Amino acid sequence: MRSIITVFYDGLCPLCIESVTRCRQMMPDQPIHWFDITGQQEHLRHLGIDPTDALIELYLLTADGRIVKGIDSYSYLLRMMPYWHYRLLGLLLRFTPLHYVTTLYYRRSTVRRLRKSCRYPPDQQRCGNAAC
Repeated sequence: MRSIITVFYDGLCPLCIESVTRCRQMMPDQPIHWFDITGQQEHLRHLGIDPTDALIELYLLTADGRIVKGIDSYSYLLRMMPYWHYRLLGLLLRFTPLHYVTTLYYRRSTVRRLRKSCRYPPDQQRCGNAAC
């Protein structure tokens, strides 16, 4: 049997849940453990993953214990897909200019989404309290 990789995703994000569902459907035979990070701050810290970073970037734990994050995680997953065009996209994401632009876009859109739902790290000036 193949070793399991773990993908850490935001279970409070509808888009993230939809993406995980699609991946599960397209890769039913892949040994992937999909781990919802909601309320799992201590577990993430134990693994060396900052919980705030885990909201902003997709994290993945490889079978050999390496932590992969951000666009590199997407590239890793896409290269596991059964369809050649996804695998090709996964390879292209490793190309420095595309990697850079994609990372900027992804981070900005994620932070925007988290701010709209008041889930980005508390901003005392904007929220007025730490419960924001």
